[in-house]
Amino acid sequence: MAACHLLARSWVVSPKRPRQLLVALHVLTSVGWLTMALAQITLITHGITTTDPQTRRAALTMTEFVDHEILRQAATGSAYTGLMLSALTSWGFFRFTWVAVKFSITIGGLYLGIWHLSSWLEQGVRASETGEVGPVGYSVFWGSALIAAMVFATWLSVAKPWGRMSLTRRGSPGRLTRPDREPAAHPLVWVGALFVPFIDCFAHLQGGPSLLTVLGYAGYRGVRSRSRRPVVKRAYVCAVTDAGPGDGLASVVDVSRTERNSIMAATSGFSPTMTAFPTRLAAGVAGGLAGGVVFGILMQLMGMMPMVAMLVGAESTAVGWVVHLVISAFIGVTYALIFARWADRLPIGAVLGIGYGVVWWVLGALLIMPARLGVDVFTFTTMAWQSLLGHLLFGLVLGVGYALVQPRLRQV
Repeated sequence: MAACHLLARSWVVSPKRPRQLLVALHVLTSVGWLTMALAQITLITHGITTTDPQTRRAALTMTEFVDHEILRQAATGSAYTGLMLSALTSWGFFRFTWVAVKFSITIGGLYLGIWHLSSWLEQGVRASETGEVGPVGYSVFWGSALIAAMVFATWLSVAKPWGRMSLTRRGSPGRLTRPDREPAAHPLVWVGALFVPFIDCFAHLQGGPSLLTVLGYAGYRGVRSRSRRPVVKRAYVCAVTDAGPGDGLASVVDVSRTERNSIMAATSGFSPTMTAFPTRLAAGVAGGLAGGVVFGILMQLMGMMPMVAMLVGAESTAVGWVVHLVISAFIGVTYALIFARWADRLPIGAVLGIGYGVVWWVLGALLIMPARLGVDVFTFTTMAWQSLLGHLLFGLVLGVGYALVQPRLRQV
């Protein structure tokens, strides 16, 4: 028991071990992605060069199995762990050139593999049933290009060339190739990040939790870093003088906003930043729920609530409403984390909300929900366009609701 206690305590106190495990998981999934891609190319090449229709069909069917059951999980895990290592450390996403290049290769590889190579492979399997080859020849060319890009990305991870990007250099001479060693996240965040890819894999959620985790934490870290920057603006503080003939009388002093906050914290024990984060979250939840109710009424009229309930294995309209409102509140929280700096102004908040609604139409209605229900992703049916209208309305209510609620909560 003592050994278990010491082990648990060391994991909570120090992020070194969970960070090492996340790095190891990134290496393992990246190697799996690369080797499975090589195996796919080998099987496809054998399938399109053989003259035996049965052998061709068997090779392409095996390739499809590898793609669906192994390669997609490895690719999603590799992308997630790499992006989380960037988000959780001071490497960042676009501070260093090699990280930005590897980020582009990863996103491009996922897009090419999931939405093109897999589609060509499925068409090839169907064509092999009639003795034809199909468009799998494209998979050989673009798959080989993807493998070459992945090998280059591996070299980038080892060599770390080029230093900081020009837009993020901080005045120090010389080329910087490494950030601060100290991780930017709490140890418990590292531990939690380790469990997300396993939940994603075993629950067959098609990368949804991984994507949401990366977006959520990246947005939170961006908001937190902006809130720590000193803002120097002139402001007038009513201070109480304690010297001179006018003892106890208030005098107006011209100070900076940073100095004003320091005076308020020193005299009353209160800092304006102490309540900023909770009020943003509360306003985000309020705006998300308001938008969710409006959007939910439209979905109820279109008979879509049972489909939402199918995300958790149910078909009840009541369960669909609960799931829908929980998702709406979550979207409101992520909106608050990402756009808190600008969203408290009504016109800008409305525009940001509409744009964020479009983002979640693409992520939710076109990708995550169809993949979870086992249907084709990115299919632009009549229902999909109706869903776009609902997401636009949801985003508008979210943006306007946040802009109206957040300043009032801050005053309270």
